[in-house]
Amino acid sequence: MTPTVSVVIPTFNRSKLLINAIDSVLAQTYKDYEIIVIDDGSTDDTRESLRPYMARIRYFYQENRGESAARNKGIQVARGKWLSLLDSDDVWLPTKLERQFEAITTMDNEVGACFTDCSYVGNPDLTLSAFEQAGLNLGTRFALLDDPVKCLQSIPRSMFRAYWFSALCWKNLKDLTKTWSL
Repeated sequence: MTPTVSVVIPTFNRSKLLINAIDSVLAQTYKDYEIIVIDDGSTDDTRESLRPYMARIRYFYQENRGESAARNKGIQVARGKWLSLLDSDDVWLPTKLERQFEAITTMDNEVGACFTDCSYVGNPDLTLSAFEQAGLNLGTRFALLDDPVKCLQSIPRSMFRAYWFSALCWKNLKDLTKTWSL
């Protein structure tokens, strides 16, 4: 059965943080997803720490080629209609996916991407949310963006329709993630 969402988590030597990221996906109120972990050549105990999760995730190991290559590998093996990208040191609130699909439904399923705001924890230099940093003051719960490119810096907090990753979009995302070292 094809999942609605493929959650792609690239990681490198973050075994403790990775478990928190996975647990935050497993705690989602929206349950139609697959979790894909791309281990980018970790030398710590990443593989061992994932042992209790192996029945609930798809795990891929590759030689260390960088986070962008790991993310791209996850996109290649994803089966979902939507792709959601999660950094291995981030966690989601339990209703993240549910609210994103609520927004997509509100917009009559005509959108190809859905961006979420985020707050930064543990860095006193980052007091503004991601949307505030991009100069977005939506004033509503959901809104169509005049300039969605402003949100591309939020790729790890985004969800995209999988068909966006046709040959043309796939190349552009690879170039984009290399440029930004996502």
